[in-house]
Amino acid sequence: MKSRLAILALAAAALLPAVAMGQGAGPVLAPGESAALSNELPKELEGVEFVEHLGETVPMDLRFTDDDGTSVTLADLLKPGRPLLIHLGYFKCPMMCSLVLNEAVRGLQGIDWTVGSEFDVVAVSINPAEDAELARAKKAGYVAEYGRKGSEKGWHFLTGPVESTHGLAEAVGFRFKLLDNGDYSHPGGMIVVSPKGVITRYLHGVRFPSETFRLSLVEGSEGTIGSSMDRVMLWCFQYDASTNSYVPFVFRLVKLGGALTVVAIVAAVGVALLRERRARRLQPPSAVAC
Repeated sequence: MKSRLAILALAAAALLPAVAMGQGAGPVLAPGESAALSNELPKELEGVEFVEHLGETVPMDLRFTDDDGTSVTLADLLKPGRPLLIHLGYFKCPMMCSLVLNEAVRGLQGIDWTVGSEFDVVAVSINPAEDAELARAKKAGYVAEYGRKGSEKGWHFLTGPVESTHGLAEAVGFRFKLLDNGDYSHPGGMIVVSPKGVITRYLHGVRFPSETFRLSLVEGSEGTIGSSMDRVMLWCFQYDASTNSYVPFVFRLVKLGGALTVVAIVAAVGVALLRERRARRLQPPSAVAC
């Protein structure tokens, strides 16, 4: 709480954008930048990117197998007032997926909301050869690392046929490719989905500061979780894909500062008028000439 107040106070006082260093293993590209840089990328990475579909609804009827072996859809996993954090990748990924999920756990440990209570986490494998047994083992490891009692009900590691897993990837703009060695080349990041299934935010890269998770979940929950201060901070800050963090929205801060200035001026004038009126009432009556 103190850290959020400090961030807000600093931003309001300076009215300048925060400068943050990129936190991924490599450069984090904003949406649309990867196409411009495609000539500089290795062949394995060409076309591998997130194409953001903000405001669109995830497909609700695609069938997956949950880590306990049951058949589920995303509609089954959406709960009133609880946004979803969705990660796409695969469970035998040699590097990227582990980096993303490990850093996600660290970031989520830094907020006081708990998986399975205020929000849920869904990891979907794009590899149709992976099964529920592998998903269950991966889930057990991350639930143990997260370390919060009762959170296991909010973690879902899903597998399924190509039409479901690749269908979801296509719908959310997760572009990947299968390499000759059987591995997948894919982007790193997570997707925030509202309780109604609407995509509200893409979190790019492999590291996620706790404040980024907090503000994105407030945004994704449509105001159902978070304090008044969280909503004020969300109003004053906007997500910057190049830094994978929320930075002060200068125009809103200026607007807020202007509104506060007007309120202060009106209050000062009102106080001055009240003092003058009180002084007149206390002043003795003028002497009457004979």
